[in-house]
Amino acid sequence: MIPTTILDAMWKAKQALGHTDRSKMPQFICPVCNQLKATTWHEVDKERGFWTDETACITCEERNEAEQVKVSLRKRFDRSGIPPIHQIYTLRSKEQPCGRIPLPSVASQQQATVTARQYKVPSWICLAGPVGVGKTTILTALMCDLIVKDRRNRSFQWETEAGLFRKADIAADKSHAARVKVMQAAAETTVLMLDDLAGNRRGLTDWQGGAIRDLIDERHRYQRPTLFTTNMLNWKHLEQRYGSHVISRMIAASTGLMQLTGEDLRYGSNT
Repeated sequence: MIPTTILDAMWKAKQALGHTDRSKMPQFICPVCNQLKATTWHEVDKERGFWTDETACITCEERNEAEQVKVSLRKRFDRSGIPPIHQIYTLRSKEQPCGRIPLPSVASQQQATVTARQYKVPSWICLAGPVGVGKTTILTALMCDLIVKDRRNRSFQWETEAGLFRKADIAADKSHAARVKVMQAAAETTVLMLDDLAGNRRGLTDWQGGAIRDLIDERHRYQRPTLFTTNMLNWKHLEQRYGSHVISRMIAASTGLMQLTGEDLRYGSNT
């Protein structure tokens, strides 16, 4: 409670400004956003009182909080390895933090988009189809939405298969343990998106084949949510590359290998 002597002094200062009439609430304008600030009436005694504005501007505070959320999410997207070009879409119907806009409606993507919107952890999603039909865009939008919803600061990792192997090979220059650590991080992250499975049509080396087998086996064993995209046509083609041990677990954990069809949307956007 403010002491009476201080209230008296404040009343005299406010009287000079004409802010002591309870029936005439003054308008205090924020110099930053030019919006009205909240006001408060203070009583000195039964006959006297004065208006003051809140020190902080609510509008500015809300904007600052929104900006902090935006910065925090961008850092999480970047830390997860999501490329900036894939950070722009959401599966939700309204614009989301960071200016993420709803995924455009494409008839050939409808089933896959609905599946992604209805996604429940810890199931896996596998999208297959030719280049440019929207597989990566849909699942990365899902991953961004999962990060936005996460309140426990869980880990997310976005990788291409080729990129993951490249990281492991670079780490191998330091030591075998460093190479293993790269793959173990992918195995242990809460949510993993592995983009473009079998994108490199060359056969896997013995080490790569074993590393993928260990990765899928551990994520399946501990029911860790996993998202995949591939240009392969069916499970049999994937099995020829990765073996039945890997594909059996992918089938068991996922909703099936969902095929997207259609023309390369990147061509359509430039015609």
